[in-house]
Amino acid sequence: MVGEVRQAGGVLAPSKFWADFSARNLATLAGDGGVETFKRSVNNNYFQWVILNQRHPDFRAVLREWRSHPAPAPLLAHVESDARDWFDQDLAQELPSPPRWIQPRAYALYVALLWEFARRRAPSGLGERLEEPLLGRPVSVRHRRRRISQDLANSLLEYAAIAEGMPAQRRSTARVLEIGGGYGRLAWLWLAAHPGVRVVMVDIPPALALAQEYLTRVFPARRAARFRAGADLKALHTEVLASDLAFLTPNQLEALDPLGADLALNVSSLHEMTTEQAARYLQLIDRHATGGFFYTKQWRRWENPLDGVVAAREAYPYPERWEVVFDRVHPVQVRFFEALLAL
Repeated sequence: MVGEVRQAGGVLAPSKFWADFSARNLATLAGDGGVETFKRSVNNNYFQWVILNQRHPDFRAVLREWRSHPAPAPLLAHVESDARDWFDQDLAQELPSPPRWIQPRAYALYVALLWEFARRRAPSGLGERLEEPLLGRPVSVRHRRRRISQDLANSLLEYAAIAEGMPAQRRSTARVLEIGGGYGRLAWLWLAAHPGVRVVMVDIPPALALAQEYLTRVFPARRAARFRAGADLKALHTEVLASDLAFLTPNQLEALDPLGADLALNVSSLHEMTTEQAARYLQLIDRHATGGFFYTKQWRRWENPLDGVVAAREAYPYPERWEVVFDRVHPVQVRFFEALLAL
């Protein structure tokens, strides 16, 4: 994968930020545990936040929601015993943390409140059918007799937002194109929720390799088009369309004929690209998901000093023909915005 991306070059070659980020993640995965424990190591560099202080804006958001729908269940949630060692490391945080002995309790409360927030917004019964996979040794929380996680709650909340504008029948059989999907937390939810869904993951290594290992192991019966370097484009296009799971580098996506995706996704990575890269990915989404939807969730303002980029909410050059279903501040991660657009 590294060779494929390096040889392709061009505007989609990793930004300086992503080259540095990928090198650090690769070093982490090469350490003790690797894929078997990645949800406690490299996942801290994806969308898993260390939220222990009730003054954190995300914690305040779910607490406000809980006060309007009070229930005892979140107060009974607890971090599962095999996840407690996660709190023994030095975890980067924005606010002072509570004493070490109470940190698992504070984290469990946050995750349970986040789960309740997402569960109320998701289509009826979906939350009751989901449980965090054990692969990767997640920092899991026992809540309502289920194994949940911050990743699972965030993915459910993102799914719930998409469901506001995307018809149920189309969701159940969608081809989902995810760009920059990390290890595949959101892709996992779509595949778990709908047996008829097909997913195409597009990323750079090591994220693409991690997603391929993770998703093919948790869904061994799904037909997978694994990454192949230097693949014949016509054969690759046929293979991707015939698969339930496909894994592509950005240059491969750029070279393929339209995939006819029903939904394109990008969560928290457009802002980490150069202006030219972000614009090119939006063009590719327009090409591969014509007539579908695009869900995006990005920082409202984020500075990338390595590439000299300051990304702001209004900076993304959506094609003029796209129609906005919603564009709003995220209800929990209030420093982010989320938008759903019809293509």
